[in-house]
Amino acid sequence: MQGKCCLENHKIRYFHHLLFFPLPAVDGFLQLLSHVSNNHKHRSQEFQNLQKPAITICNHSPFRRSKFCSEYPDYCVKPNRLNEFCQKHPHFCKGNVSNLLIPKLYYHVKGSEKSRIDELIYESYFNLSQEKPYFIQGCTRTQSVKPVLIYDPVLEMHKAPFVKCYSENLHLLSNEYPETEEVVPSNILHMEKEIVFCFDVNAREDDIFYPWTKNYLTFTIHSPFVPPNLVHEGIALQEGYVYVVSVSLEEEHLQPAPYPTNCTDYDVLWEKNNKTGPRSQESIATNGALEVLTVTTHTNLSSPICTSEIRPNGQEAGGSHQINQHSLKRDKRSKMNITVFMQDFEEQDYPDSCDKFHNDIDKCQMNCKPECLGSLRLIVRATGTEVSILSHRPVYGMWEIFSHVGGLVGCWLGISVWTAINFFEDLYKSTLKLAFKMRNRSKRLAKTLISPMLRQV
Repeated sequence: MQGKCCLENHKIRYFHHLLFFPLPAVDGFLQLLSHVSNNHKHRSQEFQNLQKPAITICNHSPFRRSKFCSEYPDYCVKPNRLNEFCQKHPHFCKGNVSNLLIPKLYYHVKGSEKSRIDELIYESYFNLSQEKPYFIQGCTRTQSVKPVLIYDPVLEMHKAPFVKCYSENLHLLSNEYPETEEVVPSNILHMEKEIVFCFDVNAREDDIFYPWTKNYLTFTIHSPFVPPNLVHEGIALQEGYVYVVSVSLEEEHLQPAPYPTNCTDYDVLWEKNNKTGPRSQESIATNGALEVLTVTTHTNLSSPICTSEIRPNGQEAGGSHQINQHSLKRDKRSKMNITVFMQDFEEQDYPDSCDKFHNDIDKCQMNCKPECLGSLRLIVRATGTEVSILSHRPVYGMWEIFSHVGGLVGCWLGISVWTAINFFEDLYKSTLKLAFKMRNRSKRLAKTLISPMLRQV
């Protein structure tokens, strides 16, 4: 009896292994299936309309010094030891400095005055649109520049920790579609039509609010649906330069579920919600699959705006930088990222331009107007009419689950087939015994109920 019991337990244990062993095998196959493979396919195709990214330009000076001292002269003061001040800050002392005024800051200001200056700076953020004609002085491709305020953690201790910025083609909560640009093949005759954005920016160093700081201007190119991040992605701009940003398109087609690259199509949700709500996964802290946009930025010194601080090797431009990737939602199966590179200008690459630059710079500086010394130009242009498409092809298909799992399960079937037969045979016998017992029990119960009735009769 004990041997029979042990044998039955042994059979049941084998049957449990047979029943549950395929589950880990299926799970392992699905994990292999869900990983994006290195099996790629490249192709190119022509496009006529470029879906434009957004661009944001920021001035980190909270107020124009000349405007502040003109409107609030009681909160400005003439620098102590003017000669020493001009030696430390020569950009403030160009021309007649007899009427030079700077804001009352730190040791120049008392507690109540400091609070009032902070309030005036805070109030200036509500008049940001009035500063646009001064900061953005126009260019042929600049159409709908919007003033925006961006939080700066560096200014967290201030009453107004924001940076004044202006964005083009920004649609965070807008009910409008992003702008598109018709792109003409690259040639000299169509140079104007290649330009996507163009800004002439006022960058006068003598008009910054804090005398001990330099003129700090930054820009970033990002998705129209993602807020700009100046802390990690901003690139500094310097007066006297012409910045040229070249835009080219790459698409990366990702696989749908069960691949982890699959995500919600926010364009569809935006349409269903009557063109309201977030339009990118960054807005609600999710991951998405988008299209790839590569942007290359380089400083062009062949057409400089006059300044004494331009160097032929581009040292003042700041070397090489790379911006983190952004998401530009278009299709849940495609991926778009924006990457910006700053490249150093090398003299050997442009020998003729550099010779002309060295010969004419002294004359240029003498003839330049003062307002030109504080200007720069930022141009974003399209480099071509081709989009490079990268497609991911899965290494495994769903039908291969049978070959992956079936071989392993087959081994268990071959070993345990007799166990399965004996198990079902014992199950059948046990069912019959249970049925007989239930029938006999019913007979005994009926006999017990009928016997007293017969005795009464």
